[in-house]
Amino acid sequence: MPRTVTLSSVAAFAQDVRHHLSQHDCVTLDLEHLVEADLSFIQIVCAARDHARHHDKTIRLAQPASAAVKSLLSRAGFLDALSPDDVEFWLDGEVAQ
Repeated sequence: MPRTVTLSSVAAFAQDVRHHLSQHDCVTLDLEHLVEADLSFIQIVCAARDHARHHDKTIRLAQPASAAVKSLLSRAGFLDALSPDDVEFWLDGEVAQ
C-alpha cells in the first residue's frame, strides 16, 4: 500500500488493486502506512469492493480505518448513511461516533 493516494497517484493504486483482485480471491488492504489520501482513494476502494462483490471475491481492510481515513469519509459524506456492509468494512463493525 502506498503512503499517498491522491488524484496524482491514484492510477497506480487502482492498477495495483485491479492486479491483485485478478490474481486472488481475497485482497487485504493494509492502510497502516497511508498518510495522505483524497476522495479518489475512497472512490477506488468503493469501486474495488463492487468489482470484488460482482466477481465472488473479497476485499477487506487489515485494520479499521484510521482517524485520517474516517475524517475523509466524514468530509465526503460517507459516514452519514453507511450500510451494515460499509460499517463492517471501514469500521470493523463499530458504528462511528
